[in-house]
Formats: sequence, structure tokens, C-alpha cells
Amino acid sequence: MESITNVKAGRMRIYTSYWGNAKRLAKEGVEPVAICRGKPKWFRGKAYDTLAPTWPMMRMPLDEFWKSYREMVERLDARRVAEELARLCDGSKSIALMCYERNPEECHRHVVSEWMTESGISVVEWEPAEVVQERLQMSMF
Repeated sequence: MESITNVKAGRMRIYTSYWGNAKRLAKEGVEPVAICRGKPKWFRGKAYDTLAPTWPMMRMPLDEFWKSYREMVERLDARRVAEELARLCDGSKSIALMCYERNPEECHRHVVSEWMTESGISVVEWEPAEVVQERLQMSMF
């Protein structure tokens, strides 16, 4: 259970993001992990297809998609998913679960984030360090 301990102890942080942030993530040492069915042609990194929607889901009307996808992830064990992600990435890095949509609310990754957070595993949308720092400085005033 070492790998889940790594996640809890903060040695590995789990974020969500979209492919448009890939270069910025790399600059900050965050490893992208694909959770989408179709990956960018240039991407040669790691994938965790267990969290990828199925092709039939991708053809559903949006309201059906959200319901079906949520049911799919709820059949999984969030702690086991975190352990598998930690093993996949050696548990020593921060990772970002990646997909295509810029807005997380329009992407299945927000469902993953909510579901894992509900299980006690913090997963948030990644923001560049300078944005986080600016927000912290503003909150001090």
C-alpha cells in the first residue's frame, strides 16, 4: 500500500488538465497521463484507459453520456485507481489526467476529479505555478 501512501503524503499529486497545457505541465515537472480514448498523435507518454470513456459513450447525447460515465467510474475503486496511477508513474511525481476539452466542466475529467475527491483522494484542475502564486499574493491583502 506504499503507493497510496505516496499520494496521501503529497509525494505524488494528481491533477486534471487538457492537452493544450502539455508543455507547461512538462516545465513544472507534472507528467501527463492520458485518460481519453483517442490520444494526440504526438503523445508517447503513459495512458490509463480504465478512466477513458468508451467509444459508444462518445456517441451518446450529453445527458446520457454524463450519467453513463459516472456509473462507469463508480463501479471502480478510487483507492485502487490511485494506487495503479502511482505504480504507473512510480509514485514520485505529480501527474495530470489528460483529455481534450479546455473547460473541465465540459470534460469527463471533472467527473473523475469529483469521484476521487469524494473518496478522499484530492484531485484538482492544474493551474500554472505563476497563477497559483499570484492568487496567494492577492489573498494576503
